[in-house]
Amino acid sequence: VHSSFVLAACIPLLNAADDVLNSIFVYWVLFGFAYYGVFLILSTFKGSSFEEFNALLFKKPLIALSLSFCILSLAGIPPFGAFWGKVMVLKTLIVADYWYLALFMALASLIMLYAYLKLVIHALFVKTQAKVSEHLNFIQSFILALYTLISVFALFLFLKI
Repeated sequence: VHSSFVLAACIPLLNAADDVLNSIFVYWVLFGFAYYGVFLILSTFKGSSFEEFNALLFKKPLIALSLSFCILSLAGIPPFGAFWGKVMVLKTLIVADYWYLALFMALASLIMLYAYLKLVIHALFVKTQAKVSEHLNFIQSFILALYTLISVFALFLFLKI
């Protein structure tokens, strides 16, 4: 889904739109911060089932909230970071008269929302015991905090959408 947003933003390049490269850059930067934050946390878990994230909020609340903020950013939920990148891409498509492509991109994001929210639900709301992940070292914790803050406060970075 994320690659299709970048490819869709490239279509108006055929008509030499000025905002296309800006929207691609903003989307990929915001997506990259959220993506790295999620996979930094996922790399500390041994398995790959959703149940491993059960009760994460009660065991490691900062990790659970960081994971949730980054996932919600990837899902394109406002006001998190990647939402603003998606808005810029969709706006570029609509201005270039590719509204039907913008509609399909928005629908694809809604379909992916199920997978993203399933992980957030397990981390925040399921209270059964799960395996405890390894601890993040100081550098990993700092990077995760930075990426989470950028995902959360991207609204203030790109106010002139």
